[in-house]
Amino acid sequence: MIEVVDAGRWTTVQDRGRPGLERFGIPPGGAADWFAAAVANRIVGNREDAALLECTAAGPTLRFEAAAIVPTVRLAPRAIRISCQLAAPEE
Repeated sequence: MIEVVDAGRWTTVQDRGRPGLERFGIPPGGAADWFAAAVANRIVGNREDAALLECTAAGPTLRFEAAAIVPTVRLAPRAIRISCQLAAPEE
């Protein structure tokens, strides 16, 4: 279980979206950076197209019920920075 203590600024749940349905009036939507989303999902053993939290500006404050690996993927024009943090539950 994950408790959202503070959602941060512009934190959303995203997946790969719905590409190819524009002709039906459905915008593709999805993560702003599909590659970064796929990398984060692979780090924790999820399918590349699984939903995840996409954070811009300031990220959320989360409380975990059990230990969890939280990957952070940041992309810049010529670099990718990946870090993982073990989130331990509060006792």
